[in-house]
Amino acid sequence: MIRTIALWGAVVLVLVILGVTLQPPADPRVREAPQLPYSELLRRAEAGDVAGVETRGTLVIVTPRDGRTYVAYVPEGSMSETVRRLYEAGVEIRARPRPSGPTIGDVILGILPMLLLIGAWYFFMRQMQRKGQESGN
Repeated sequence: MIRTIALWGAVVLVLVILGVTLQPPADPRVREAPQLPYSELLRRAEAGDVAGVETRGTLVIVTPRDGRTYVAYVPEGSMSETVRRLYEAGVEIRARPRPSGPTIGDVILGILPMLLLIGAWYFFMRQMQRKGQESGN
């Protein structure tokens, strides 16, 4: 009994680890760049210190004139106003779609409850078979 539980626990653990490790890596520019407050982004853009930006959903990757990269997050619902203000400040704006679709981790997490139910069903069926064999002897 404990062996069966340990086996199913190991299977679940392997699936979770695979889901975490097989997810696509984040953009290194985003991962390594320091975060710039939203108000500072607007202030620098109006001062002419921002050469360009790249938008992805509410994420803005900022490239100032000095070449260093920063990351700023735009409040929900205000991206159109932000783009307008950046455009008026003469900033080059590039837009990329937000990554969409399920990742391997999402798929595994979606399948995990079903695997657990199948494992529990299998475990209980084995227990009933053993009890039936014990009472039959």
